[in-house]
Amino acid sequence: MKTKFTFFASAIVLLMAVSCNSFKKDETKELLSEEETTDKYNQIKEMDWLIGEWQSHSSSNNTTEVWKKADDSTFVGYGYTLKDRDTISFEDIVLDQRGDSLHYIVTTRYQNDAKPVSFTLKSFTANKYIFENLKHDFPTRITYHKISEDSIKAEISGISNGETAIVEFPMVRKK
Repeated sequence: MKTKFTFFASAIVLLMAVSCNSFKKDETKELLSEEETTDKYNQIKEMDWLIGEWQSHSSSNNTTEVWKKADDSTFVGYGYTLKDRDTISFEDIVLDQRGDSLHYIVTTRYQNDAKPVSFTLKSFTANKYIFENLKHDFPTRITYHKISEDSIKAEISGISNGETAIVEFPMVRKK
């Protein structure tokens, strides 16, 4: 009887040890998954400097972009250009981190049947982000370059009418 009890007690201790070890592995897996998920959002976190209101003035028009943080993987924004008092362009913009890919998604009301067009981050440094969509007519590239805390240069480029075209938008922070 004592041998059966000792065997039974040993079996329970062994089962508990295996269960605890299994729990620790599952717990570690969960923690690693959380870390991996957090790491996936590093690219968009690096662009926190974009949050706010930006304006560009020229002799012919004024452009404004406004960016807000929706969550840890998404920024939402809009941009518009005024000529005199008329709005000549308006676009909704989403900057979205999906896994290891950062996407710049723009919807322009009177272009592409008002359907969103996605550009994928192709290269970046601490202060310059280049998004591309080589299948789009124009632009095929969108670049954001942080000059200082209160100054950026946005740029669209590609082939237009058979020639390379670059349109720059130097902007200053308003808010």
